[in-house]
Formats: sequence, C-alpha cells, structure tokens
Amino acid sequence: EFSDRMVDLVDEGFDLGVRIGQLGDSSLIARRLAPAPLKLLASPAYLNSAGAPSHPNDLARHDCIIDRNKPAPNLWRFHKGDEAVEVKVAGRLTLNGARAAVCAAAHDAGIAGSPAWAARDSLEAGSVVEVLPDWSLDHRDLWAVFPSNRFLAHRVRLLVDHLVDWFSDGL
Repeated sequence: EFSDRMVDLVDEGFDLGVRIGQLGDSSLIARRLAPAPLKLLASPAYLNSAGAPSHPNDLARHDCIIDRNKPAPNLWRFHKGDEAVEVKVAGRLTLNGARAAVCAAAHDAGIAGSPAWAARDSLEAGSVVEVLPDWSLDHRDLWAVFPSNRFLAHRVRLLVDHLVDWFSDGL
C-alpha cells in the first residue's frame, strides 16, 4: 500500500513503514534511512506578486500551503544559528502530501514547506525557488519502522538494507 496516511503497523498487519519526522516513543523498531531536510519554497510569480518574506515572522502575512501530514501543520519552526522562531501560518489551501504542496506552490498558490526530495525537480526546473534559504525548517529524518513483536521477514530486512544503500547517495 502506498499512502501518506499514518498507518498502525501492528493493528493493520504491515511489515514495514517509512516515516518522516521525529519519532515518538513506541513499540516499533526504527532504522534511520537518511536526513530529510525541509525546504521553504514558492513560485517566482507568487513572490513577485506577494513579495518575498525577509524573516520567518513575515509568513504570518502570506498564503501558506498547509500539509496536514505534519504533526502541527499550522506551526512552522525555523532555526538560524542560535535563533529559533515559531510562526503560526495560514492559507487557503490544505493538502495531505509533499508533492502536492510543491505542485501547488509551483502553480502560484503560496509558500510551501516540503521535504527537499519532493521539491528537487521543481527547484531544478525553476518552477519554484527557495524562500528564506538562510533559515532552516525543523530537522526531520526518514525512517524505516517495523513492529518489534513480529519476526522480521528476510525480504523486509533486504528492503530496509536496500533503502539504506539507496538513500546513502543523498535525497
């Protein structure tokens, strides 16, 4: 199954899940696959129309694209050196996926926070540009998670090892 929803691996009988973020305490075993840095992005046309923010606090006055797959979708946290800023954002568009948020940003819908891997092609094509590049959004990692109360099938172990190797080349 390929889904952006948070599944219950144990109750739903999944052998493996791939998750982005900071993992909470659970009965799952987790193996870090790679860092998953977040990028803040918008289309050049949106920025020409609305103006480019110069500080994270400016985002409160912008149309932000909200991704419901994040733990606190309307609260964006930024870091620059020792400075940390939390901004409550809002927007007209709420989605449930990183690629959808990048696509919406590329079509002038506002400013999106997205994992770098989901934004790579659009950044290279120039349909979006990075906003506030001197600021980092909350750090996240990509994880393989699996139930601890179940025998880990050889094929699942091979898949996890393959993912670790594949992501070692960088997102």
